[in-house]
Amino acid sequence: MLIDISMLRRNGIEKVETNFKAKCIATIRSTHYINSERKIYTSDFIDYKPVTKKLENETYFEFPETKECLTFFLQNIFRKKEFRAGQLPILNRAMQGKV
Repeated sequence: MLIDISMLRRNGIEKVETNFKAKCIATIRSTHYINSERKIYTSDFIDYKPVTKKLENETYFEFPETKECLTFFLQNIFRKKEFRAGQLPILNRAMQGKV
């Protein structure tokens, strides 16, 4: 798969030649790109494991296995040691597709 992300490219300024042979090519440009045909392809909603569960006393239980996986990405992508207070319940709602 080839993913070409060039948000600052403008149509007609450069000649783009790719020597890559990929079955699937994703090209991402800004809306300023003249030849942009807005197509969005998505899959079905992914059913993620819950990260937290709200308890009766307005606190949250954190599922250790899921928290560990998310913490791995937090540390390796964002270079943060741990989540701040309240971030995991917010992340959980987003991953469950809730407002």
